[in-house]
Amino acid sequence: MANFVLNETIRLAAVFTQDTNYDPAAITCKVASPTGIKTTYVYGTDAALQKDGTGLYHIDIVPTQAGTWHYRFEGVTGTISAANESSFFAEPSAF
Repeated sequence: MANFVLNETIRLAAVFTQDTNYDPAAITCKVASPTGIKTTYVYGTDAALQKDGTGLYHIDIVPTQAGTWHYRFEGVTGTISAANESSFFAEPSAF
């Protein structure tokens, strides 16, 4: 788990690959704050979820609460689905 400073812009990224990179038909990124508030971003609907290349996606977020944040990228194409979860810690500020 990586540590970041509170209110610092953080880039969350995903790579969808199966022998080579591919673009799933549906892509989401779910982000959960330390207090459990969950936000879901949908590629093609939410401008925050961006494509960087074939199979490469990212979202930039700014954690406004100190604590552990969790996130999950999901991609679905037909009957094939892929997911990856991770977390990071936003350090409280002394200011």
